[in-house]
Amino acid sequence: MRILIVEDEYSIARDIEYQCRAILGDRVTSLRILQTLEEAAEHLNKQTIDLLLLDLNLGGKNGYDLLTDTTCSVSRSPAPSIRSSSPPIPIKPSELSNTAFSTFCPSRWNTFA
Repeated sequence: MRILIVEDEYSIARDIEYQCRAILGDRVTSLRILQTLEEAAEHLNKQTIDLLLLDLNLGGKNGYDLLTDTTCSVSRSPAPSIRSSSPPIPIKPSELSNTAFSTFCPSRWNTFA
């Protein structure tokens, strides 16, 4: 399984990586951590992934933009994506119909913010 984690908080990204490897074990064939939407878009246009773990609040930028960017392959990809944000960024259900949106998880780290 090829996993991309887009998270600007290093300790959170490493925890997500640890959880992925603990749960998926040898099924993880590659795992990449990127910190910006620009890096993620560039990576997604060069590489195919199986799972995207995306923070929606990336240094004041909205991670949701990655899913709606028509120049980015993830907006046309069937790869499941899980998004998290603290504080949650409001998204209208109508906005989700045109994306590869799979699920949204409130951040468990928001108690530390």
